[in-house]
Amino acid sequence: MSNITDLETTAIERLCELLNEEIRQTGPISKGNKRIWGVLHEMDNTIWHHCLNGAINITPRNHKNFNRIDQRVTELNAALTRLKGDYDNVITPYPSEYKRQGRPNSDLYQGAAWHLLMLLREVYCDVYGVDLPNK
Repeated sequence: MSNITDLETTAIERLCELLNEEIRQTGPISKGNKRIWGVLHEMDNTIWHHCLNGAINITPRNHKNFNRIDQRVTELNAALTRLKGDYDNVITPYPSEYKRQGRPNSDLYQGAAWHLLMLLREVYCDVYGVDLPNK
């Protein structure tokens, strides 16, 4: 793997570790988790681009979540490609930012990003032998 691929994979691993840490500290993660959204809102298009690449790199092709992850990555990459010139954070902007700018489909992208992260956490746990359900 190249250095960029290693960094992309590491970024996903760190996000998954953050999710697992949140589960250990506070129990199951709800979609409204302020700590997780705080991190996601700070990410920009470049970080998201690399994380989406890392999502594919970390997921074994034979994993039960591969097709769903690939679908979400494709969907979010398309949004980035289409809108990256217009916004700094296409996928997970702060609510005040996307409401003020009247962005189309921001809720859709944020939901897709959340779903992707939950799927990736499952992959991470399977790959690294972590027994930590989000229940």
